[in-house]
Amino acid sequence: MELLEALSPFFDPCVSGAGTSGTRIIAIVGAGGKTAALFSLAESLVAQGVSVALTTTTQIRDPRYETGRRFDRVLIDASLMVAGTPIPDAFAGSSGPVAFAGEPFASGGITVVAGATIVEGAKLQGIHPEKVRLLAGSFGAVLVEADGAKHLPVKAPAGHEPVVPEAASVVLGIIGLDCLGKPMDGRTVHRPELFGELVGCAVGQAIEARHLASLARSERGLFKGGPPKAAKVLVFNKADVLEREGLESFLERIDEERLDFDRILLCSRVRVPYDRIRELR
Repeated sequence: MELLEALSPFFDPCVSGAGTSGTRIIAIVGAGGKTAALFSLAESLVAQGVSVALTTTTQIRDPRYETGRRFDRVLIDASLMVAGTPIPDAFAGSSGPVAFAGEPFASGGITVVAGATIVEGAKLQGIHPEKVRLLAGSFGAVLVEADGAKHLPVKAPAGHEPVVPEAASVVLGIIGLDCLGKPMDGRTVHRPELFGELVGCAVGQAIEARHLASLARSERGLFKGGPPKAAKVLVFNKADVLEREGLESFLERIDEERLDFDRILLCSRVRVPYDRIRELR
């Protein structure tokens, strides 16, 4: 099962092009593989002939400076960071700042959308969350990275995080299982002081399945700020880092937690991220 297939009950991209109907906006939050999920979904959608806008409401690494990221063009416009303005004409055609990575896709296409370039760190500045709905009028699907985690496997959100657009029809919450058994501190957790208080895990204490369940369940946790009507899909990523005994123990503990989400997925990154997926609920 691919990630796109697992989300299909809640996600209806427009294959024939842009439009206003359907549930075509996915926001990704958490830690432990958000950007990989973003590009994995984008490639799967393009394979079906869907045009994709891939963007962020926070910051994202500029794919022009990364290896292995497939995209057709990068469009950057400062007006996208401001509320109350229309999206630029460039999104309806081929004008504007463009960068190709290899050959363009034969159908559909991935357009990386940002408000500005951050030279230090080779990152792109995100767009205003209200612009996400407007982008859905020009693309068959819109994928949004709505959180930051400093490349750590797990995090607790600060007061201003995550920045989930109200137009999102699916919120994908990701937790990297490479945090399991590790001491709870800044080497493993983004915002450890918030994480520890939220899930009841002291500094230096080993992170357990119950802590991750608490993070996912809490109103101040993983899915904080998500639209009430959006589907919530919990993803435990990097299952392949666990030995068989450890994975079985984790699954038993998670089953005991009786988490209530629209879907819970266990993902591995054996070949490429999200190519092996098991539905837990």
